[in-house]
Amino acid sequence: MIVFRNHNFKTNLKNIIISNNELSPTFDPNITEYVANVASDVLNITIIGETNHANAKMRGNVNNMALEMGENKVNITVTAENGVTEKTYTVTVFRAASIDATLNNITVINGELLPTFAPNITEYEVYVASDVANITIIGEAMG
Repeated sequence: MIVFRNHNFKTNLKNIIISNNELSPTFDPNITEYVANVASDVLNITIIGETNHANAKMRGNVNNMALEMGENKVNITVTAENGVTEKTYTVTVFRAASIDATLNNITVINGELLPTFAPNITEYEVYVASDVANITIIGEAMG
């Protein structure tokens, strides 16, 4: 006697784990779109899916992924044991913009900045020679 075992078609995740944050809405295997909001000082994130079936394959987990300001998308795709049926879960991480407008440095080309730059000083004067027609001022943001 030959026994053929049917491959299952299960593509659900059991859970999505996100470092130092929570998903919105709360995880439900039937919901495939999630959002997580993080502060501007959160530079990296780990997002890991857990399959609901031992023989399902999964791809898309991220470990310590660098975050850009704004929208960052992570897709976790589960392939059922049959190797054909797939389901993709998407986590969109929104990293807030920094509210820190502090400069790290000011560079003046063709002039002299006075007083010497310091992050806590907000008013400066630029002295230029009488024959200078153009100057360039470059501000360098913190971080």
